[in-house]
Amino acid sequence: MRSRHARSSDLPDIMSIIGQAKQRLKNIGIDQWQDGYPNEESICNDIAKRNGYVVLERDSVVAYAAILFEDDPYYARIDGRWLSDNPYVVVHRIAVHDDYTRHGVAQYILSIAERKATRLGTPAFRIDTHQGNHAMRNLIRKHGFTLCGIVQVRDGKRLAYEKSISPPKV
Repeated sequence: MRSRHARSSDLPDIMSIIGQAKQRLKNIGIDQWQDGYPNEESICNDIAKRNGYVVLERDSVVAYAAILFEDDPYYARIDGRWLSDNPYVVVHRIAVHDDYTRHGVAQYILSIAERKATRLGTPAFRIDTHQGNHAMRNLIRKHGFTLCGIVQVRDGKRLAYEKSISPPKV
């Protein structure tokens, strides 16, 4: 597996993978991503800002995520308490191709974000997920995040997590 910035030419593959992820969420009764979001416009925005990343397996796009090094306005208010007031990296819109779920691809995406944050000296990593998304909640816990509270996002409440990141070794 390898990763790179998403390109406009990846858009058909990305949207297909997001469609699969939406269907998986629907099949397990989760209302997240059932209202048209993420849509082509949001992914194009990620790509234009160079926040969109794809994971490739043998030159085929098998996953997508947005990795952002900017404050998330939804994280400004939390029912709970963040671990820190530090700058942070956040990952949104993780979607994995049906054929690659349970193959460590989402774990790989979190590792990419953490390595980038370490290189940039960003001391914290935040992420949120739907309460019913047990697979993502397990992944987040395994990756060492702490549940900090609940944030209100565009389409509902989400469990909010944070992880401290060690500074790069000199």
